[in-house]
Amino acid sequence: MALDYAHENIRVLTVCPGGVDTPLWRGSLTGDKAAIQAALRRSGRTHPVGRVGQPSDIASVVLFLASDGESFMTGEYICVDGGLMAKGAWAVSGDDWQE
Repeated sequence: MALDYAHENIRVLTVCPGGVDTPLWRGSLTGDKAAIQAALRRSGRTHPVGRVGQPSDIASVVLFLASDGESFMTGEYICVDGGLMAKGAWAVSGDDWQE
């Protein structure tokens, strides 16, 4: 698509979010409020940046990509995942999930 529409000044970009602290994600976690907070902390430790994402993290990237200041990019995907893809899923050890 990026090649098909570049001549029309239409940019094709994809945002690939990682784990983001949303009501949907929290709803998938079990236990009381303390257990859910503990699960979020454990998940955060698996990310190189040391935390799970926030909706504003994704929104910031989308706003950048939609801006006129970013007019020379097309045909790309951007991982907004706190470094998980750079780290590699294989690098997550059982210790990362311990409280």
